Amino acid sequence: MPRTDAPFDPATFDFGPLRPFRPQAGVSPESLYGYYELERSEQFATEQATALHRDFVISWYRLLNGYYRALDVPSVMLEDDVWVTTWRILRLGLTAAKGALDATLAGYYVGAFGNIRQMAEYFFGLEYLNMKPSTVSGFYLTETGKKPEPLPHMGKRIEFVLNALAPGGTHPDATYLGFARMVRRTYQRMSDGHHLDGLAIVQTGHPDSSRYDLGATYHPSLAKEALDHGTLMTGTLALTAAKHMADLNPLGDDLCAEIDAAMHDAIAQIPLRDDLPDRTTAE
Repeated sequence: MPRTDAPFDPATFDFGPLRPFRPQAGVSPESLYGYYELERSEQFATEQATALHRDFVISWYRLLNGYYRALDVPSVMLEDDVWVTTWRILRLGLTAAKGALDATLAGYYVGAFGNIRQMAEYFFGLEYLNMKPSTVSGFYLTETGKKPEPLPHMGKRIEFVLNALAPGGTHPDATYLGFARMVRRTYQRMSDGHHLDGLAIVQTGHPDSSRYDLGATYHPSLAKEALDHGTLMTGTLALTAAKHMADLNPLGDDLCAEIDAAMHDAIAQIPLRDDLPDRTTAE
């Protein structure tokens, strides 16, 4: 990944001026009209959403910061298949979390919901692997000529994890069961938004309205939906990452505290829901 040798200085944190819109060499300006309009609507929607949801955006930034720093270690344990598979899933989760924030602010809600849904799948994938480590081979392509060992469909894995965490299950944990139920609700709600039927179609406007949107736009309820579920999932995976990398990251305890604080701030902005856990860290 790209890095700079200079230490990070918040006082000079700046990506520079916005990239100007101009045709590339050999491309006629007339052919770029649609691209130009898409870029322009994306910038406008991002500025509007960021201004209207500033506290939420800050919380998500803080969670992404903790998530990245938790995974940013000098070495990993490649000899342990289960450990390294968990590490790889967490890396996918970080990418999905950043993509979900960007898409949410730009008004690309279908893409945002898809990324958040992926984060929920990663959570249950991690829990299923932790409870059944012998299934680790199912996460990888098999060698030529060998019969693959497919994992159960995600719905079955979710059901397995919830039953295992419930009283009388193989891994009973009331606090963590609250997390799992919260994540299941996110999975279900984001599935509604990601697929054609459900929330996805709402992005194009009201069926009785003559107005239509091409490209990025700001929709208050869809933005709130993505911000609610996206921050919760980013925080949940960030805490998981901090704990998974604790033995290799000297900042592990501090990062857990930072992520936990950002998670509390995010939850404080979400309307009361019966599936939110009382505490943001599982014991």
